[in-house]
Amino acid sequence: MIADTEAWSRNNAFRPGRTGSRLPMSIDWLEQLKLTSEDGLTKSGKRILDRSLETLGKP
Repeated sequence: MIADTEAWSRNNAFRPGRTGSRLPMSIDWLEQLKLTSEDGLTKSGKRILDRSLETLGKP
């Protein structure tokens, strides 16, 4: 959006391209944080997941 005094117009100069999947990068971060391993969730990962789900479930 571009504002010119009180008039607004759309500026469409940005052309998005295809991006790679972020899933492999996310999995790598979880492994680096020792939240997952080749066997799945670690104890720390399970604890953080449970705490996060509990927080999200609160009204």
